[in-house]
Amino acid sequence: RIPWTDPAVEQAAQHFVTLLQAPWVMGGSEGAATLPLTPKSFARAFDPEAPGAVFWLGQGGLIRGLAEGEEAYDLFPFPANGGVVGVGSVAVATNNRSESQALLTFLAQPEAIEPWVRQGGFISPNQDLPLSAYPTAHARQEAELLINTRFFRYDLSDRLPPNLKDSFLPEQLRQMLRHPEQLPAILAEIERVATREQGSAGQ
Repeated sequence: RIPWTDPAVEQAAQHFVTLLQAPWVMGGSEGAATLPLTPKSFARAFDPEAPGAVFWLGQGGLIRGLAEGEEAYDLFPFPANGGVVGVGSVAVATNNRSESQALLTFLAQPEAIEPWVRQGGFISPNQDLPLSAYPTAHARQEAELLINTRFFRYDLSDRLPPNLKDSFLPEQLRQMLRHPEQLPAILAEIERVATREQGSAGQ
């Protein structure tokens, strides 16, 4: 890993703070720091009776749990550089038994994945799985983005140990928004805890 105090990380953090300000974010930096991630929080954005609203949530397919009906939202690739940031489950064999290899071979076939995708809430990078297997237009759009992507990167939250991501890091991100002038000190504190939990940078 690279250290949180790396100049590239500090530059990205400064850009992050700049974007999460009024008028780009409802309520400005304080609104971004205090808005809870619950369906109730987004009720106004998805309420057809409310005045028009624009809302962006970097949650991909998880947005289905916050909005009823695909007409309430749309999707677009982000970042717009031909890549995809997301989360995923991977099947791994921990031994060389023939039964384990046979299971992995089976799971790699489109017929093994198709029942899952037809239920919704699941997409597969398997290029042999037809888009027609997906139950909704948005699910097909998500799958097409994943299949055609130039590269895939796991979301940061899925690459961090629990003691770093569950409460500590979100609070530090909120502090960045509230006190951007303290950014170097905040990044230094994150690096201190990251070193304790993950080891020194570069390891």
